[in-house]
Amino acid sequence: MKKLFKGKYLLTDYLNKLFNDFSVLVEDKKIVKVGKTDELKKEADEINDLGNVVIAPSFADTHAHVGMVALRGIGESKALYDWLQEVWQIESKLNYEFLYYADVLGLGELINSGVTAVLDFYDIQPMVRAVKEIGLPIKVKLGLAFMDKVPYMEEESWKRLKNIKNISSNLKSEGFEVFISPHSLYAVSEELLKQLFSLEGFKYQIHFAENKEEIEEIKKVYNNDDPIQILERLDALDKWLILAHAVHLDPARLNKLARGNIFVSHCPFSNSRLGSGIAKINAMKNKGIQITIGTDGPGSSETLNIFNEIRLATLLSRASTTSLGISVKDAMQMASLNGNRALGVSSGTIKPGYNADFITFDLSKIYPSWDMISALGYQGNPEIIKDVISDGVYLKKDGKLVFDDLYKQSLIKVEEFISNRGEQS
Repeated sequence: MKKLFKGKYLLTDYLNKLFNDFSVLVEDKKIVKVGKTDELKKEADEINDLGNVVIAPSFADTHAHVGMVALRGIGESKALYDWLQEVWQIESKLNYEFLYYADVLGLGELINSGVTAVLDFYDIQPMVRAVKEIGLPIKVKLGLAFMDKVPYMEEESWKRLKNIKNISSNLKSEGFEVFISPHSLYAVSEELLKQLFSLEGFKYQIHFAENKEEIEEIKKVYNNDDPIQILERLDALDKWLILAHAVHLDPARLNKLARGNIFVSHCPFSNSRLGSGIAKINAMKNKGIQITIGTDGPGSSETLNIFNEIRLATLLSRASTTSLGISVKDAMQMASLNGNRALGVSSGTIKPGYNADFITFDLSKIYPSWDMISALGYQGNPEIIKDVISDGVYLKKDGKLVFDDLYKQSLIKVEEFISNRGEQS
């Protein structure tokens, strides 16, 4: 069955222009045609009139700890290392049942701000259950964590290495792709990193060069080597690799990251809140590095609202460089086309052959602007996202999550956990 989605305007990608009275024709989860509404109507079996909206590409969150919705406000005045100690202590209280509700809540938060794909770096089984219970085509990639230098994860990390192929195969049979996710150069031993990066057929992500203390720590362990040098020695730069944060990098070595298989996940809110610094995305862009957007976890970013990251990516870059090299349109492109590409998802642009993943901006809730596309980013928030569609299926419709009842139930569970200061009733 061919479904037509029509609105006032269509935006094929955030660096393009608005098209008036254009529609999207969808069949079997894919976009089959984009064109004038009157022409496409003739082919449609079903017409979805979305009203006074801009139809635009959906977003992808390339680095998130979704279950951390239960940890908002933790360590507000602490830098990364001290913050992590508090987080790890509370995480020991997060059981499977509770994390399931936390993941439902987090996924709802992501979808509300227009995200249809996410790479989650947290407990896997609760997330698998959350996606299945929601029962909608949310594109969740699963980060399998390794942290053998963290005591409670040492034995488990090596156990996972031995079982990685079975773990991946079992999850693939359930519709999920695993990203191998060594936590960081400081939380994983060199021996384990060597074995992980010697594996074939996987995509990878790692927390990388997040703050200055991290740089000093790994230099002690790796004989004063630069983080990029270490990745090169581990043959990690030959892998499909997402580098989360990448704040403190040697400008002279940035060229080594300008490859089609390497992506930076820029997390400006978390970087700012933890006092980690400002990633040099203007320089990265000029070097040809593929920049994407991540929300990190709500424990450090407070929300999973990707518009916060889009705005900060733009504004912090401009303020720190006194340059206009990064526009809010660039940041939205990072969050859409670049982000989906990093996750291996055929989305982020509205063109024939791509997944039928798109969102609508409610024009009645956007202040008039001479530059409407920039306004989408600068004014963007969950309230102006009217619809979120994945594989041609509504995740959010007319401003309301399709799984709203489960979302509200999950919100109550998380509120109780936080109100009880981490004790579950």
